[in-house]
Amino acid sequence: MRDAIESVERSLHHAGQRHRVSTLSRVAGGYHGINVKRTVYHPPCKLTPEIVAAVARIAETVDQLATSAQRAGNPRLRRANRIRTIHGSLAIEGNTLSKTQITAILAGKRIIAPPREIQEVRNAAGAYELLGK
Repeated sequence: MRDAIESVERSLHHAGQRHRVSTLSRVAGGYHGINVKRTVYHPPCKLTPEIVAAVARIAETVDQLATSAQRAGNPRLRRANRIRTIHGSLAIEGNTLSKTQITAILAGKRIIAPPREIQEVRNAAGAYELLGK
């Protein structure tokens, strides 16, 4: 009978469940009527404020590393995304400049366009620059 109990416990353990089989009822050549008690996992340490603070510092460091890794990505792709973002944002506001014109403005070139729309591009680029820092 002990072998049957251990077999059921192994099956439950492999299924990712922590249980303790207390009794098995033998019925007609097989086992039936399994009584299972859940066991509560107790970690080998206690959660202290120091541990919580250390985990918070680790999470913050991981976030900083992930952010710096994103910034270190392909600069051409970042530039293209910034131009598309500025174009889309300003188009919603009624700016009629094309992506090519926005690219020229960001490159410091002069274009023929309403001064207000050119200034909107410069302001949006400045705002996104501040967000990236």
